Amino acid sequence: MPEQAINFSQAGGSLRIDLAGVWWASMSKNERMQYADYLENKAEIHAQWDSDFGDRKNELVFIGQEMDSNVLKASLETCLLSPAEIADYKMGGWFENPFERVIPN
Repeated sequence: MPEQAINFSQAGGSLRIDLAGVWWASMSKNERMQYADYLENKAEIHAQWDSDFGDRKNELVFIGQEMDSNVLKASLETCLLSPAEIADYKMGGWFENPFERVIPN
């Protein structure tokens, strides 16, 4: 569900997925104003606010030795949608969200 935030962590063969609440962007402004956490952190939240996706984001942390951070970052950036692809997605274009597919039994 696009309103749910999750924490996903993996170290070796161990992985964990936990619910982390909902994105502020999934609520109306009036609804957000009812939460003390939002009011207390409003400046920080809006400093990172995206005009398209609000506070929704992914954060990755890699821990290891002898990793070339520039190569790693460049490789990951090839996975991002281009501005044209985002525009197509907003218009209901070609983009299919794989997490919304119904998997038959």
